Amino acid sequence: MDAFYIPWMTSIIMPEENQKSSLEGTQFTIPRSLSTSTTPKYKLTFFPAKGMAEMIRLVLAYAGEPFIDNRISFTEWERRKHEIPFQQMPFLEYDGRILCQSAAIARFLAKQFNLAGRDIYEQAEVDAIVDLMKDFGVCIKPFVNSIVKAYSNLPPELDNLSPAESLLKHAAPAMDRYMPLLEAAASKKTKSGFLFDGGITFADLALASFYEMLEDILPEKTAKFTNVKALKERVFALPQLQKYLSERPNTVL
Repeated sequence: MDAFYIPWMTSIIMPEENQKSSLEGTQFTIPRSLSTSTTPKYKLTFFPAKGMAEMIRLVLAYAGEPFIDNRISFTEWERRKHEIPFQQMPFLEYDGRILCQSAAIARFLAKQFNLAGRDIYEQAEVDAIVDLMKDFGVCIKPFVNSIVKAYSNLPPELDNLSPAESLLKHAAPAMDRYMPLLEAAASKKTKSGFLFDGGITFADLALASFYEMLEDILPEKTAKFTNVKALKERVFALPQLQKYLSERPNTVL
């Protein structure tokens, strides 16, 4: 399963008043601005969480493309996963096909909506930033697991470390390894004001979403990375994202 995607995280990431409904079954969220005659072409399925699925949602929102935001419980996923290629989420249903792997889905959509980079070299650099974040996610996942375990009755996926122990063993080294690299990327002066001269790409959307999650779970360790924070704020200020950001479910992870 993609890094940062923890099946049992749904028991703690939703506000208490929303937990019951969000865990009982499939959730469909279609932007309220759509008319009843509009049928979305895209259906994205994931847990009631951000994870790296959030960059896919942001790509669709930025493009102004209606989509079904299908958020399902772990129980529902257990029933359905054998129907899905790779048995992984998120997955995207489009044109009668199912696409898996978060970066592959985001790249597929980015190419359609001119968010992949202006030429083949810039596209490779965009992909490299997104792949770097996925590597980062793999390293920090045990820490996220430890948080989930501490606040839920579900079993741990990996080890039995407490959040404090996992912070020292996994999260802190990962932050030291990867955040300076992302900070350096975000500090470059570009013509567009985003990561690359050619304009905003899905790497900007991915990094903004990733940093948002890190701010929530590791605020003290993220504060010094001011260029990444500034990039997140520029992305989240985009007019194209305002409706989605104001209407999306409130989750931490």
